[in-house]
Amino acid sequence: MKFKHLEVHNFLTIKYASLNLMDRGLNVIQGINDDDTSATSNGSGKSSLADALSWCLYGMTARDVKGDAVVNNQVKKDCVVRTEIQSGDTTYRVSRYRKHKEFKNSLRLEFFDVKTGLYEDLSKGTDTETQKEVERVMGCSQEVFVAAIYSGQEIMPDLPKMGDRDLKRIIEEGAGLQRIERAYGEARVRRGAIAASRDATDAQVGNIKTRIARDESALLIKQTEADAWEAARKTRVDQATEYLRAVNVGLEEYRTAVVKQKPIHDARLAEIASIDTSLAAHSALSAAARAATKAVSDANAAVNRGALQRAIEQIKATQAQIENAPAEMAKPCDECGKPHTPEELAEFVAHRTSRLLEQEANLAGLKVLVAKQLDVVRASRELEEKALAAVPDVSVVNARRVALVTDCKKFDTVVLELRRLKSESEAAAVTLEVRTSEVNPLADTLKVLREQVASDVAKLTALQETLAKQQKELDVADHVVKVFGPAGVRAQILDTVTPYLNERTADYLSVLSDGNIQATWTTLTRSAAGELKEKFSIDVDHAKGGDSFKALSGGEKRKVRLATALALQDLVASRATQPIDLWIGDEVDDALDPAALERLMTILERKARERGTVLLVSHADLSDWADQVTTVRKSGGVSVVEGSLCS
Repeated sequence: MKFKHLEVHNFLTIKYASLNLMDRGLNVIQGINDDDTSATSNGSGKSSLADALSWCLYGMTARDVKGDAVVNNQVKKDCVVRTEIQSGDTTYRVSRYRKHKEFKNSLRLEFFDVKTGLYEDLSKGTDTETQKEVERVMGCSQEVFVAAIYSGQEIMPDLPKMGDRDLKRIIEEGAGLQRIERAYGEARVRRGAIAASRDATDAQVGNIKTRIARDESALLIKQTEADAWEAARKTRVDQATEYLRAVNVGLEEYRTAVVKQKPIHDARLAEIASIDTSLAAHSALSAAARAATKAVSDANAAVNRGALQRAIEQIKATQAQIENAPAEMAKPCDECGKPHTPEELAEFVAHRTSRLLEQEANLAGLKVLVAKQLDVVRASRELEEKALAAVPDVSVVNARRVALVTDCKKFDTVVLELRRLKSESEAAAVTLEVRTSEVNPLADTLKVLREQVASDVAKLTALQETLAKQQKELDVADHVVKVFGPAGVRAQILDTVTPYLNERTADYLSVLSDGNIQATWTTLTRSAAGELKEKFSIDVDHAKGGDSFKALSGGEKRKVRLATALALQDLVASRATQPIDLWIGDEVDDALDPAALERLMTILERKARERGTVLLVSHADLSDWADQVTTVRKSGGVSVVEGSLCS
C-alpha cells in the first residue's frame, strides 16, 4: 500500500498543503516559526503533516488531538484532510471534514473507477461504519499505524515496556494475523452454521424416523383391521353366494314345476270355461225361477188380508154397539165426549145401523178384491212351479268347478312363488354384486400411510445423504477451525514472525549501538510444568551494562525503542493485511550524539530505499544526509509548506 497524495486545509497550524508521498525516498521535514522569535522551528507545524495523515485515516492525531481541536485557530472552519491511497490496482480516496460548510463533520471513502474515470462513493450510512471500511482498506488499526508507521519523540511506542496483551495485539495485527483471527472467527461461525444445519438435519432424520416408525405401526394396525374387514367381506360374499345359489335352486325347482304344470293348468282353465258356458244357461233358468218365486212373494204380499180382517172386525164392533145400545148410551159420546140422553137412543141405533150398512158394503167390495188377488197368487205359484221344474241340478258340476278352481289357485300360488323367487334371486344377485364390489373402508387410509411411509423413506434417504455430506463438511470445518485456531497457522506464522522481528531488531541495534545492546522478541514461554504457552515480551540485554530494559540509560532506551519500532514497521510493510510503504519519524533524532545520528540516518536511508518513502521531522539540519528537504513555515498564525514534497 502506497500513499500517493496528501491534501490539507485549515488543519492545526497548516492552512493549506498539497504533498506527493509515493516513492519519495528519504525526505527531511524542517520548520521555521516566524511568529515566535524565541523558537527556531518549534511550533512551526512540521509535525502537523504527520498528524494530518493520522487524523484523516483514524479521526485523531498520533498525539491524541481530535474533535474541533484540529481546526485552525485563525480560520476556525472548513477543516479537511484528504489522502489518496494506492492498494494494488485500486486507488482509494479518504476525506475527513470538520466544521466544513458543505460536509459538516463527516468522513468519506471513495474509490477510483477506471472505467468512468471518476471517484465512486463507498461511504456507509454512518461515520462509524465508514471508519470500519477505512480500517479494512488500511489493514490495520490506529494503534498499529502509530506503533509501526509513526514514531515520535513524544509518542514513540514503548514496545519493550508493553505488557503481554498490548504487545500481542500489536504484533498479531502488524503481522496480519487479524486476517487469521477473522478467518478463525468466520471458520467458527461457518462451523457453527454447518453444525447447526447438521444438527437440524439430524433432528429431521430423527423426526422422520419417529414418524416412519409411528406410521409403520399405524400401518400394521390398519393392515390388520383391513385384513379382518377383508375376511369379513369374504364371509359376506360367501354367504351372499350361498344364498343366491339356494334361491336359484328353489327358483329352478319352481320354474320346472310351472313348466310341468302349465299344460294341466291350461286344461283346467279350459274346463272351467266350458263349465262356465254351460252354467250360463243354467243361470238364466235359475234367474227365471228366482223371478217367479219373487212374483209369488210379491203377489202374496199384495193380498189385502189385513184390510179384510179390519173390515170384519169393524162390522162386529158396530153390531155389538147396536145390540148393546142402552149400555152404550150410558157412555159419553165417542165424538164429542158428552153423555147421551135417553131421547138419543133411536137416533144412536139408526146412526149405528147406517154405519153397519156402509161397513158391510165395504166388506163385500174387499172380498171381491181379495179374491182377485188370491187368483193372482195362485197363477204366480203355477208359473213358479213350472220355472223351478225347468232348472236342472248342477251341484256335481259346481263341485267339479270348485275342485278345478282350487287346483288353479294352487298353480297360481306356485307361479307367485316363482315370481317371488325370481325377485329374490335378482335381489340376491345385487347383494352379491354389492358384497363383491365393496371397497375396504381402510384402503384410502392404508394408501395414505403407505405413500407417507414411502415419501418419508425417500426423504430419510435424501436427508441421510445430506447428513453424510454435512458431516463431511463439518469434519472439514473442524479441520479449518483447527488450522486457523491458536495452535494452527497462527502459531506457525508467529514462529516465523519472532525470528523476523529478532533479526530486524538485531540489525538495527547493531547499527545504533555497535552491537552492544540486544533486544529479543519472545512469543512463547515455558510454564513451571514445562508446557509452552503464549506470552509476548521483549527481553533486553546490554553486553557492557544492565541486563534489563529498566537498567538502560535514557539514550539507550531510545535506541531500543527506535530499533523495535523500525523492526515492527518492517513487519507491517512486509506481512500486514495491507503492507504500508511509509515510515514517519517525528524528532526521533533528538538528543542523539553525532555518531548515533549518523547510524540512524544510515538506517533511514536504507529503509527509504526498501520501503519507498521515509519522512523525518527534525529540528536539526540534516542536509548532509538527505538531499530532499521540505520546510514548514509558520507566519501570521498559519503554516505553509515548501519544498520537495509539494505538488
